[in-house]
Amino acid sequence: MERSPLIRRAALAALAVVVGLGLPWAAHAQEDDLSFTDGDVRACIEAEDVFVIVDPSDGELMGGCATEFATGMEALASAGFTVDDPAFIKVINGTRADYVKDGKWWTYWHRHIVDGAWDEWEFSQLGGASYEPQPGSVEGWSVSPASGPSAQPRWEGYDLNATPEPAPTPTVTVTVTAEPEPAPTVTVTETAQPTQTPPTEDDRRDDRSAPYTLPGLHEVNGRQWFTTCQKYSITERCRTEIWADTVVTVDGRHQVKKAWVFNNLTYVKSPRSAWLGNPLAETGEWTAEDGRQWRTECDTAATGTGACRSYVRATLISAQPDGRGGYRFTQVNDWTVNNIVLFS
Repeated sequence: MERSPLIRRAALAALAVVVGLGLPWAAHAQEDDLSFTDGDVRACIEAEDVFVIVDPSDGELMGGCATEFATGMEALASAGFTVDDPAFIKVINGTRADYVKDGKWWTYWHRHIVDGAWDEWEFSQLGGASYEPQPGSVEGWSVSPASGPSAQPRWEGYDLNATPEPAPTPTVTVTVTAEPEPAPTVTVTETAQPTQTPPTEDDRRDDRSAPYTLPGLHEVNGRQWFTTCQKYSITERCRTEIWADTVVTVDGRHQVKKAWVFNNLTYVKSPRSAWLGNPLAETGEWTAEDGRQWRTECDTAATGTGACRSYVRATLISAQPDGRGGYRFTQVNDWTVNNIVLFS
């Protein structure tokens, strides 16, 4: 059966940062040296420009000073970076983060100086074409696992009280490998009847609810949730993270820490007919190009009527208290929720 051209790209939940159009982006990696020091960052932000850091996760940090930064995308280009496609970024300066092929995506961050101190990296609520960087701030783009916690850039900030040294200071990097944790059970209770008329923006706005389809920071059942939504074909795709304990690996040792952890993706209500032939919207199992196993269930007691839920088989690290103030860590391969598709 031929897939609907409207949702064809969602076949394997290909995550990408939606950033908009309008800039003359090159499709190949920039050849210039984009290594940097903390002194470079200091000089840039003290000049009230914007410093842009790109973290490929498994290589050296790259960075450059942007003197033009009306939008995040303009800052990225002004700092010397190139992308493959400004509408759905998969490659920055030759580093690919393609969900379908790699199980990764590019995430977008901001960092500022507040009351004389660095604040934490902030996950962007807007795409690069919509966000307006503040003069004297730092922008970050980092590769994150599509089904795990979003990885903030590894740059920790320089000592604001230190006297700048005349010699370059080596870049400080911290290697942190995060493992996904099982997402909590999600039950979709919406029971709307199918219709052949695509929902309007007002319809979709009326259907929004925390924490999965309403953008913003929410407290639900005593826990903190953070959701961002972006236009996707005739609907929207929302990414939800939860503030929770998660297991990270530092220098080969597992640790438990609090962090924003990926929970799931939710595709806002759209006609079921637009998803014909798409494995995310039909009960079944399949293997992706990267070898990972997937399965989808639709209209079950777990999903509710008018919805599908997809799971991916992944390696998970669980932690149980050992009674001595530490934890016992166990590695398992199990199914974990990745996304939900809602039908109108």
